[in-house]
Amino acid sequence: MLLGCVVGQAIVAAGWPESLSRLDALSQSRVKLLDVTGAVLLFGGIVLLVKAQFDLGASWRIGIEEGASPGLVTSGLYRFCRNPIFLAIVVTLTGYTLLVLTRLSVILLLGAFIGIRQQVLAEERYLLRTYGDAYRRYARHVGRFLPGVGMLR
Repeated sequence: MLLGCVVGQAIVAAGWPESLSRLDALSQSRVKLLDVTGAVLLFGGIVLLVKAQFDLGASWRIGIEEGASPGLVTSGLYRFCRNPIFLAIVVTLTGYTLLVLTRLSVILLLGAFIGIRQQVLAEERYLLRTYGDAYRRYARHVGRFLPGVGMLR
């Protein structure tokens, strides 16, 4: 549903930009800065997403598969962040929001962040059950989304 809303809004923004009222009432130079920043975040987030999925390798999955134990990945981007795929999704959606700054895009970004946060907490419980002390040691040294932030105690 989130993807459908984002794609739909992007199509409307590309085809009928005047139909979307931007939330900003900024000068042209500030709008340009938002657009450039948004584009950098959008495409940078996509690159980060692809890299994080490659780093996850055979351990990549959608959702939680109880009983599965494909191996705890702590290398690549996972040395700096326990959830680089989710971080990449938030970065990408933040870029999109800056490019198409409407009420809907802000609501989608906030909703995505809340949903991602819930999924991360569920996955952390699974990883603790599955990998126990190995995951605890890893999570004590690597931040949840950003280096040094959100480490387990």
